[in-house]
Amino acid sequence: MQNHLPAFWGVTAILAGMMTSPTSAPAVVTIPTAHVGNPGNAADTTGYGAVTYDYNIAKYDITNTQYAEFLNLKATSGDPYGLYNENMTTATQGGITRSGTTTFTYAPTTGYANKPVIYETWYDAIRFINWLTNGQGSGDTESGTYTITNGGFNSGTVVIPGASQRAAWAASGETHWLLPSENEWYKAAYYKGGNTNAGYWAYPFQSNAVPVSQAPPGGSNSANFYGPSGFALTHSTTFDSSLTYVTDVGAYSSGRSPYGAYDMGGNVWQWNETIIGSARGIRGSGWYDSSDYLASSNSLSQVPAAESAYIGFRVASVGMIVGDLNGDSAVNNFDISPFELALTDSATYLAQHPTLTNYPQRGDVNYDGAFNNFDISTFEQLLTGAPAAVVPEPSTFALLAIGGAGLLLWVRRRKASA
Repeated sequence: MQNHLPAFWGVTAILAGMMTSPTSAPAVVTIPTAHVGNPGNAADTTGYGAVTYDYNIAKYDITNTQYAEFLNLKATSGDPYGLYNENMTTATQGGITRSGTTTFTYAPTTGYANKPVIYETWYDAIRFINWLTNGQGSGDTESGTYTITNGGFNSGTVVIPGASQRAAWAASGETHWLLPSENEWYKAAYYKGGNTNAGYWAYPFQSNAVPVSQAPPGGSNSANFYGPSGFALTHSTTFDSSLTYVTDVGAYSSGRSPYGAYDMGGNVWQWNETIIGSARGIRGSGWYDSSDYLASSNSLSQVPAAESAYIGFRVASVGMIVGDLNGDSAVNNFDISPFELALTDSATYLAQHPTLTNYPQRGDVNYDGAFNNFDISTFEQLLTGAPAAVVPEPSTFALLAIGGAGLLLWVRRRKASA
């Protein structure tokens, strides 16, 4: 193994300089994704699932913590688009607390940080996605991936990028976050993968057998839904309004889709882009519904302005993705060497990756326009696949000062074992 000690000391010096003069940065949402390949795959007998381009699907539903950070940046001194719903605070299933009278702050309710956000409309979901595409922070919510005019409701319009536009973005490496189309969601949940004619599973846990309703962590073919003995968490047919029936994202740690996404069946329904009359598609089923709705043959729709205790959302992306420093549309051990090089020699890194014209420089894996401790924490989260939603607050720089050097040793060990 090559000796990296001299580079390590150089990186330590860089980190030391950053840590002694920390600068405040906006909280940044990080989204671990799973790569969905095999472009050009055949559709299922349902007619769904064919996608002509590579894309990425979020491993988890968007959480209360992630959505609260969005609210803290876009709904603090007024909320013209209604991104917040008071049920997020007052309802038993809701998980975001709002504080303040004229200026608002938001935080996940204790015990709800990693539960999926609910009580958001379809319009809220696409505004969150525009915000991601526009770099978060003060990024616009009305354009980016979706062009929204007149608020989108009633007389307003929303322009949705079609398959050809998504394919063009994927080919050019231009990053766009997306609400999954019906085909993208269906493929990520049910397609067996490996080639372009591999076939489909009946359920989103790589299974043709009816899943089991049980409490997490469950088995490889289990989920949070209403089974023969009742609710998964209580095994009772009686609904208790004092209980939350929504589980943490990824709590069913063995129940993964063929491409490595969690909770694509059960827990909460998920919005997708499909337009069905005046409604929008939802997939995946929820904690209140039977196993029938987990099957690939079943889909429902809901009016886009609906705010429900049963509906959340996950995101997808095309083009470059957060943490993908070598341009292979995935975040994995192969990104460790480019990350280390970006830390120590950005000119060489950019020279070696000339096609990454739309990617931030100097290891800026969280897209906040700067290279700092936040990128180190984000990169570690992405590599380990943790559903943690935000980078640390500036007050935790002391902890990162301790952890930064350890992380660089850790990435070397991980690279050596890759």
